[in-house]
Amino acid sequence: MYDEKVLELMQPKMSIEYRIEAGMLTGGTFDNIPENAFGAHIGASFPVVGANGEFRLGGTSYDLFVGEVFEVNGLLEKVNKPVEGNDAIIVANEISKEKIQEYQSKGITKVVSTKIGVVPLKYGDAAFSTQEEMAAAITKINQTFKSVNISVQNAEMPRMHR
Repeated sequence: MYDEKVLELMQPKMSIEYRIEAGMLTGGTFDNIPENAFGAHIGASFPVVGANGEFRLGGTSYDLFVGEVFEVNGLLEKVNKPVEGNDAIIVANEISKEKIQEYQSKGITKVVSTKIGVVPLKYGDAAFSTQEEMAAAITKINQTFKSVNISVQNAEMPRMHR
């Protein structure tokens, strides 16, 4: 049997932090999305049973960005070419060939050009063309999470029937 404090810690939870200035994440809520947010970091925690048979907290996280997505391979071909007004060439020239090759070696296939620069788009991340599209996705994420009532409680002890 687990006490109430332990059971409370095991409740599945989601948190969100917003990108509203370069290099900073600002805590927030799913219900109050800042109009100037150009990205977000969402984390989730939930109970899992470890190899030792005991509960521990597991988790996952992902990032949302507002910006344009580019294929890493396409940027590698365009890096250091003269700027012709092509967005892909402009983005390719913002980051070094070595950085693009580093992304490629890590298995990153896409990057997103945001107002803070070019960042890798990792598995589970998403990019949106506008802040409004990102806000709609955040609202949907919150609605989906709240659509299921997940209860963590001690199981009742089985009773013997005679």
